[in-house]
Amino acid sequence: MDRHSSDEDDDCQTLIHQNDTKHLPRQIPTSPRASTAPRSGFHIEELESQIRRRFKLTFNKRYLFAIFLPLLLIPIFLSTDIRSLFSSNISSLKFNKVSDQLKESQLQALYLLNQQLTSLLSLWNHTFVNSNDNVSAVQFDDIKASLLNQITLNKHIQQTLLSPHKTGNTLQNATVLDPAYAGYSFDRCRKVDLKFSERRTIEWKPKPNKFLFAICLSGQMSNHLICLEKHMFFAAALNRALVIPSSKFDYQYNRVLDTEHINDCVGKKAVIPFEDFMEMKKNHAHIDRFICYFSSPQPCYVDEEHLKKLRSLGISMGKLESAWKNEDIKKPSQKTIKDLEEKFASDDDVIAIGDVFFAEMERDWVTQPGGPIAHKCKTLIEPSKLILLTAQRFIQTFLGSNFIALHFRRHGFLKFCNAKKPSCFYPIPQAADCITRMVERANTPIIYLSTDAAESETSLLQSMVVLNGKTIPMVKRPPRNSAEKWDALLYRHGIEDDPQVEAMLDKTICAMASVFIGAPGSTFTEDILRLRKDWGTASLCDEYLCQGEGPNFIAGEDTPSTVKELCKKISSNSKPLSANAELLVDFISNKMNKAWMGLEKAPEGSFKNKLHGLGSRLLARVKPSEILLKSITKDVTTVQITYPTSLNARLVRRRLRQIALRGTVLHRKYFYGSVSLLPLTTAFTVLPLPNVPFFWVLFRTYSHWRAFQGSEKLLQLVSDYSLVQNSISLSGKGNESEHNDSKCGTKDSPSSQWVLEPSKELEDLINRGHEENYLSEQAISDICNSFSLNKNDVLKCRDLV
Repeated sequence: MDRHSSDEDDDCQTLIHQNDTKHLPRQIPTSPRASTAPRSGFHIEELESQIRRRFKLTFNKRYLFAIFLPLLLIPIFLSTDIRSLFSSNISSLKFNKVSDQLKESQLQALYLLNQQLTSLLSLWNHTFVNSNDNVSAVQFDDIKASLLNQITLNKHIQQTLLSPHKTGNTLQNATVLDPAYAGYSFDRCRKVDLKFSERRTIEWKPKPNKFLFAICLSGQMSNHLICLEKHMFFAAALNRALVIPSSKFDYQYNRVLDTEHINDCVGKKAVIPFEDFMEMKKNHAHIDRFICYFSSPQPCYVDEEHLKKLRSLGISMGKLESAWKNEDIKKPSQKTIKDLEEKFASDDDVIAIGDVFFAEMERDWVTQPGGPIAHKCKTLIEPSKLILLTAQRFIQTFLGSNFIALHFRRHGFLKFCNAKKPSCFYPIPQAADCITRMVERANTPIIYLSTDAAESETSLLQSMVVLNGKTIPMVKRPPRNSAEKWDALLYRHGIEDDPQVEAMLDKTICAMASVFIGAPGSTFTEDILRLRKDWGTASLCDEYLCQGEGPNFIAGEDTPSTVKELCKKISSNSKPLSANAELLVDFISNKMNKAWMGLEKAPEGSFKNKLHGLGSRLLARVKPSEILLKSITKDVTTVQITYPTSLNARLVRRRLRQIALRGTVLHRKYFYGSVSLLPLTTAFTVLPLPNVPFFWVLFRTYSHWRAFQGSEKLLQLVSDYSLVQNSISLSGKGNESEHNDSKCGTKDSPSSQWVLEPSKELEDLINRGHEENYLSEQAISDICNSFSLNKNDVLKCRDLV
């Protein structure tokens, strides 16, 4: 029993010792007491106190942890979007495969673009080594510019694709896109190097008291300036000073040109105003020799009226003589400076050679940049200082340094262009497309518009010039406004309303443009191109409107051109007999006009040439009223009459009614008389000569018939207007002033057939040019230019008054 108890105690002691050794921490040292007197595993009090201490310590840690954990989680929860965090993780996991494919595609695209860039650069370098001589310089620059644009576009695409993957901001081969690479720049419309130092010149050394009297009569101011430039070349070749014409005989040049500028550039007194010349000659000058450059259609291209005008200015002259017998303005032959010296060299003090606008004299020499004469300026013939400064102020106010200038001629250009092959009159949409391409090419934000087109045409053109969804603004010179100071210089000198000053101002603005688009066949355009060459503002992009392409639509001729077409047209239509008869008459009239043009081109002194002269003298006797009535066809629905503001509108209507009534009586009588003469003149066909009497009577029959129809139509329009006026008076609305009454027939009124417009501009032109109870020829020229009239008809009308 005891043995059993003793064994149990030993076993328990051994077991407790092993257990304590196993579970107690090793780093806790044992006390000596415990080592001498081992603790029993069954001491309950000691065990409970130890457990209580451990529980207290554990409880304190858990309590603190439970308190601080929420405080830590609250700011984390408030500062973090848990939903997006988890959704992004889910999304990234979901689309990870798609993203990898996208990156792979981007890298593949980059590789292909890099291959394309390498090929483009190879082609780019090749264009500088092997340029085709058959391609013009402008076309070659366009090819290079297009190629450079593709290279630049390639670079931008690569940069866009590479932006998510790269750390830098440049490509490996980005340096090759430097604009200076291979000697080329991004400016496709850069200035042209005209090499002024290499031009061929002649010294102008006028001899004392040796003069060349300039005479320029053909066309308008632009033609006269070209004629004046050729006169300067003639004067330099003949060692003479040039006398500028009087403003009573020609344009008032001192308003648009600076003669002292020419003398300063040459370094000599080479150009003399008419007034100074007459003062030197004591108001009685004599042209010792009048040697005509042109002999046809008339010697010196000067008519008798202009010769009378010269004599009235105190200029006497001898008989006109021709340098060449068959030199015609229609077919000028090429002449050299040697020919000039042989024909016009003279010891006489004063000589004249007539109008030389059409002269073909050393063309390459005369038209080179800077002109043919040696001087120290950019050009000899340029706008006056006032016009030049005004143009610069206008550009600073409205345009800026980068703009396109467009000369858009329309008035009277339709028939002129359609008579040429190919035509040069373009529909508005096609013209807008050409202009838009030039805007894109030149990279300009604005266009200056110099035009005589109607507002309806310019408005449509403006609306259709659109690039990248943006309308390109077109600027025209605005009317005079006291709040604007750009034109103050012209106003201060009293020349702001001069038509020639305005035209020269337009030229100057166009000549200063970055790029110029001209009207083919216009001398106004040619003079602008001359100024641009001389000033060094000409660019590679300068060209005519839609150059290199024809109109996409051309109107047909009014009448058939052959008998076969005439028969086909008559048989195919269902018009009444009177309409077919009119078509036949128009066909015969066209044939006669072409025959008349053939007579005009006949050699000097031939029978046909003399016949043309006889016909011209007969036609000169036709009254202007007949020409007016012939222009009013049955298709006319509106008559617009412009008259000076000093005239009474009722007197204007009364005069027109008188012309219409007189025309119906007079031209009916002459028509029947001409018809009765036709059978008699057919008897002359037996003669072995052209039956001139028959064709003349036939022409007069046609003219009287047209004038008779026009007078009836004019009378109808006048009567319709009177009916409208009476109805207005009866309704109590006729109490307006005379000029308001004259506008009753405007387009806004029910009677749009009749428009009377008082014109202050016409009144000013008449007052300015009134001399000794008649209008000067210069004033008539200005009126004709402003209102698009035939100068010869106006002069004829003046002489009949």
